[in-house]
Amino acid sequence: MSEQRALKRGFVLEATKVEMKVDKLLSEAEALERVKKGDRKACQIIVVKYMKRAYYICLSFAHNSEDALDISQEAFIRAFRKINRFDTKKPFFPWFYRLMRNLCLDYLKRSSQRAEIPLEEAESLGANAIINVRFTTSMIMQSASEILAYGTAVVVE
Repeated sequence: MSEQRALKRGFVLEATKVEMKVDKLLSEAEALERVKKGDRKACQIIVVKYMKRAYYICLSFAHNSEDALDISQEAFIRAFRKINRFDTKKPFFPWFYRLMRNLCLDYLKRSSQRAEIPLEEAESLGANAIINVRFTTSMIMQSASEILAYGTAVVVE
């Protein structure tokens, strides 16, 4: 058996990863009706359809790939929580875009209220300084040992 399989819509998944079996291609409205009834596979169909587009829109606001991923994921979570308010007779993406845009604007507002200080500059402020610094998750993991070594307290919000 081949290690990759091509699906009807051109998606290729490795055989070891999650596979989505769809007997027929659902319209967006049908998938959204199923989402309203709690069908997780229908959620997956919507996410797969819009995840790339959502990521790049969030990236255009955030200018940071990790934050764009976080914002786009949060947008899908909020959309599915509020899906009962959505009218399935209307297109999904304009409604989803408005929700996602508002999350991006909230992100920009929050990030503009914080000062970002590179770790190298934070070292010069002294060993006991408390610094509010916004790091991405990967930066925190990479810098954890350095932070402890310098004795600098970092508050991550």
